[in-house]
Amino acid sequence: MTLVRSERLLKRRVEDYLWRDKSKTVAALRHVLTNEFGDFDKVSIFGGMIRDLARNGKRGFRSDVDIVVDAPADQVRELAIKLAAKPNKFGGFGYKSTRWEIDFWALETTWAHRHGHIRASNIDDLLEGTFFDWDSVHYDFKSRKLTAQEGYLDRIRSRTLGVNLMCTPSTIGNAARAVRRLL
Repeated sequence: MTLVRSERLLKRRVEDYLWRDKSKTVAALRHVLTNEFGDFDKVSIFGGMIRDLARNGKRGFRSDVDIVVDAPADQVRELAIKLAAKPNKFGGFGYKSTRWEIDFWALETTWAHRHGHIRASNIDDLLEGTFFDWDSVHYDFKSRKLTAQEGYLDRIRSRTLGVNLMCTPSTIGNAARAVRRLL
């Protein structure tokens, strides 16, 4: 599969993967999304999964799933306790289901917002807070809406990996990720 041609087709690719794929692996992800995160009104899959599906389709996605929940931090913390999720170094939680590694955050605990680098009053505001611009995309799985930073697919198409937010808690990690993305 090749790079998707438009955001409309990217949304279709994401929805084919999440809602129509019959594999046990994706069914397990659907189960986690609907059963563990289904009580929240605004839940978005952020960054890497959407980027990888945009670049190479289902075969290109072999990573964890990053989720941002627009809900009070204490409610997200309660979910973390229920799932026996562990705090991560970026202010969220890491959880391993039977088939998936999932990192999740309350909107107010996302790293860039918490450290004052961006003001995130809603999930769309986080598009400016990703380190790489190739991660500036999210899919709200309840409303089934895809939102990307302007020029998102053009930058991927041109293989121009840019930095949105220079501040990062993981300089070496992001340098390694940049090399992997470009290769």
